[in-house]
Amino acid sequence: MERLQRGFRFLGSCNRYNVCVTTNVDRDHFYVTLFSNASQDIYPDNKIAAFTTQLAQPIRLNASEICEVGLSERSYTVTSWQPKVLYMRSFMNALMYCDLIAPQLIGTTKVRCLRSFRIVPTDYDSEYLFQNMYYVPLEKKTFRDIFIEILNQAGELIPFSDSQTPLKAGLHFRRTITP
Repeated sequence: MERLQRGFRFLGSCNRYNVCVTTNVDRDHFYVTLFSNASQDIYPDNKIAAFTTQLAQPIRLNASEICEVGLSERSYTVTSWQPKVLYMRSFMNALMYCDLIAPQLIGTTKVRCLRSFRIVPTDYDSEYLFQNMYYVPLEKKTFRDIFIEILNQAGELIPFSDSQTPLKAGLHFRRTITP
């Protein structure tokens, strides 16, 4: 019973922006699914490659616990990015950044990179579930908004074109150590 009381303290729900938050308190983890077109009335400048989503409710994690997050899935359609950028390449490296995490070493810099992945022009409907998830430490213990940004190696936004199909990012949060 004590373990449940110290776990994540909210139940799953979806808000009016189609942002779903689900938890599994007895297993000390939960998922959040984000869409790039969510929260448009709050964040009208959201783009497919850079967006902020307001969750249905704030998430408050115990400050004394060590928690981490990993990208469990991502999806986009080929109509939501411009293949002309890839005219001489077979793929483009993309880096997904998140404001919740502690900075990680990427080459010679420390940045809030959640995961890198490839954008391949032959992926007409690219939905990918990561089998080997990479977890990074959470820096924020209380949050209501999550900012996601997808950049190329030069630090520029991936040039997604305007599309009705949003980018989807699935985040898996887990507690790693309980004092």
